[in-house]
Amino acid sequence: MIQCIRGGLSAACASKDVFAALTTLVTKGKIIQGSKIWQRMIAILILGIFLSMPSLLSAKEISNRHANHAKSMTGMASFYDVKFQGRRTASGEKFNNSALTAAHKSLPFGSLVKVTNVRNSKSVVVRINDRGPYVRGRVIDLSKAAAKKIGLSHTGTARVKLEVLKK
Repeated sequence: MIQCIRGGLSAACASKDVFAALTTLVTKGKIIQGSKIWQRMIAILILGIFLSMPSLLSAKEISNRHANHAKSMTGMASFYDVKFQGRRTASGEKFNNSALTAAHKSLPFGSLVKVTNVRNSKSVVVRINDRGPYVRGRVIDLSKAAAKKIGLSHTGTARVKLEVLKK
């Protein structure tokens, strides 16, 4: 251990006695007077901090990627069945098939989203007021009025591009 302290923190030193090397790093080359338990607790604490840093950075990167992805995405869209007319949405308001509204899994209620039909380039701006769709592969459920504006009401589903205008 004395060689580790004199030589500083090195790979060989760390591999032999990680706890002693980390304790040495904390105390700037001076041996902490006290019990081995105290030295090991400090070493474990520092080791934990170093090990958690990459995961914190990764979480931040993932968060940024998700935020960027949420601004513009493509996928399949569908529209609500008429049986939902008048029922409460997840936001608490009554569903109106004549309004330009939509359901999205994660965008905040009140978000404005431009939905463009990839096939015919027609677009509509909708307000998110519900959660869904709950069908695999779909990214948005539109009201009947919104679906009609982009030519979706005849086909039932279509590939669309979503652009978040306001969250």
